[in-house]
Order: sequence, then C-alpha cells, then structure tokens
Amino acid sequence: MKKLRIGLISFLSVFLVACSSSQTSGTTMAERSSSVNVNQSEEGASMVNSKIIFVNASRNKDGNTVQMAEKMLEGIKYEQVNLVDYNIAFLGQEDMNDEFQDFLTDIEGAETIVIGTPVYWHSMSGSLKTMIDRLYELQDNDFSLKGKNLYFFMQGSAPTDLAIESTEYIIERVAAQTGMNLIGVADNDEEINELHEQLLAE
Repeated sequence: MKKLRIGLISFLSVFLVACSSSQTSGTTMAERSSSVNVNQSEEGASMVNSKIIFVNASRNKDGNTVQMAEKMLEGIKYEQVNLVDYNIAFLGQEDMNDEFQDFLTDIEGAETIVIGTPVYWHSMSGSLKTMIDRLYELQDNDFSLKGKNLYFFMQGSAPTDLAIESTEYIIERVAAQTGMNLIGVADNDEEINELHEQLLAE
C-alpha cells in the first residue's frame, strides 16, 4: 500500500510539471522578436519611419545573416523576427502546435518585409523553404502579404551562380503569387549597399 501511495504521488508530480511546461511553452510576438533601435547619423537627421520587419531565416539569431541585415538596415527603424522561434509545420503535416498563422499575424502589419537567409547546401535555409511552401495554403487573391514591399538577400561562403539564380527565381515567384512588390535582391556587399539606399528612399 505504501509503494502504491508513493507511485501515485510520483505520477501526479510528473503530470503537474508536464502541464505547467505545456502552458508556458507558447511565445508571444514580444518574446520572439527583437526591437532594433534607430541609428542616427552624426548630423542628427531624422531616419526613415517606414514600418519594416526583418525576417531572419537563419538558425542563428545574431549570426552573419543578422549582421548583413544590420548593414542593409543601418539608420532605419525595424523589428527582427526569427523563423526559428516559430513552430511551422511542413506543408500537409498535421500539428496541433503549428504557428504558421501566428507568423503571418506577426508580420501582416509591416509595410516592408526584408527576408535574409544563409546558404545551406546551395539553397535557402530549410525554415524559409518550409514557410514558403505553406503559402500554398492561402487562397488566391486573398493574401495578407499583398501590396507589401519585399527585399531579399542571401549570404554564404561564395554561393554558386546556380544557387543564386535558383533561389532568386523562387523569391520572384513568391512575390508574384502573393502580390508583393519585389524591390530588390542581394547576395554581396555591393548589392546590400544598393538596397540600403533604396530603403532610405522609401
């Protein structure tokens, strides 16, 4: 009887801990994103006030992809959203904890979206590809992304021309399908600087 009582107490303890963990596993927009302060120029000129969100498609929240974004968005107020913070299931996969709609809700208020990805195996990151695949679920002509400006960049150790061309083609098709305005793409520092100037001009 004593062993049964001890076993029951142990089971209840594990159950309560599991319930507590499940209730606190969700993350809010504030927890998932990083607010980036506006960098003012030495002259103190006012910066761009556009509502911009940077979607970081790297597994690292402060790696090379983020550093390239900081260069591209220097002097501009923006908010960083990390795809790795969202539980986005594969297309067709049933997952009760799927957060794809949460991701769309978190970015739908932006006027401009900047997507940055590292090059993995001569292509975009898996998290970005999964997110793009899920866009198939949205109804035609009913996209929450329609009309938004889109900037895209990829960074890696000397990506091949084929990797660049194939990835940029996918982004072009995504923009066309969702009704976004693809402003420009970049894969090197010179092109990043060009996109930076375009963002400042918005």
